[in-house]
Amino acid sequence: MENFVYALGKQENLKIERFHICTWLLKKETFITEYGLEINRGALKSLDIQIVLPITEDITNSNFRCLFENITNTKNCRFIFNSDIERISPINGNPSFGSRIEFKNDRKITAIPLSLGDNVNYDDKHKSIHLELDLSDDQISETIYVRFYIKTSKPSFAFEVKEITRKKIIYDVRVNECRTAPDTVINLQSRQYKTIPITKCFCFHIIPNSYNIEFVESEKLKTIRSLEQAGFSNYLGDIASKENITLKEHEFNIVFCKKDNLQNYSFFSVFSKEFIGDSQITLALAANILCGLLFAAGGLHKQTSDFTIPYISRISTEHWIALGILIVMIVYLIAQILKSKK
Repeated sequence: MENFVYALGKQENLKIERFHICTWLLKKETFITEYGLEINRGALKSLDIQIVLPITEDITNSNFRCLFENITNTKNCRFIFNSDIERISPINGNPSFGSRIEFKNDRKITAIPLSLGDNVNYDDKHKSIHLELDLSDDQISETIYVRFYIKTSKPSFAFEVKEITRKKIIYDVRVNECRTAPDTVINLQSRQYKTIPITKCFCFHIIPNSYNIEFVESEKLKTIRSLEQAGFSNYLGDIASKENITLKEHEFNIVFCKKDNLQNYSFFSVFSKEFIGDSQITLALAANILCGLLFAAGGLHKQTSDFTIPYISRISTEHWIALGILIVMIVYLIAQILKSKK
């Protein structure tokens, strides 16, 4: 399991003010992870950043999407940043250059659109997203923001444990962790890249409410709340239909953790779901058949007074069929248990 993310850059005086990670555990076995970076670039006119991600498949236009249009909608912007918006204005009247977002608390950021193959490239060797941003326009504020999501076939930062009666999903998110840095990060560091300091790190897990929360680090936990169906439906827009996502009221919960002013960050949480599946039904049927056979076996002793007849010859065809079904069920149950341990 890959459970890390690293933000690396070559330039001095570069800082990430806020790093957002949001995992979506959807019921259709679709796994989406959003990444948002609020970057203080200072006086830099361009940025060269490598974001090493927990991915095993290649990044293409089919599983990568920039969320610039989603967050520069005024209603969505207020919803995502949880702040009142003064105004949103495209750079030079053209949103393809970015849009300035001014909050009523005097905070200003410039959202920058990302385009795979243009200012974003997938680095297969390092399993990273390479951002090369031109920020030469004077209207672009000192702090910029980029947000995108990646869809994967397996949950990012997580692994699943399947038991007979329940399933656990364990999230272990690690950000800029030095001691467990993979070879891809070490290779980038040999090319003068270094980890970019992160002032505040936010970690959100969106999970179906059928999952119980078994463990969350209390000192990092901020809130647990029901997902706002209307707000997130507006935010996702056409992504919902594209990814076949249906959000219903009170169907998902959001677990929000946060930590700040650390050299690196980690967020650990465990969720579980009880269920009655094929294994449980098989076990119940097998137990029922076994009990029936045991009762029948006792009755066979009284069916004849001639005990010279072999015991096996007294067993009826129906009992043999039941015994065969029992054996098949036991084999199936063992196979299910072995499969769950993989």
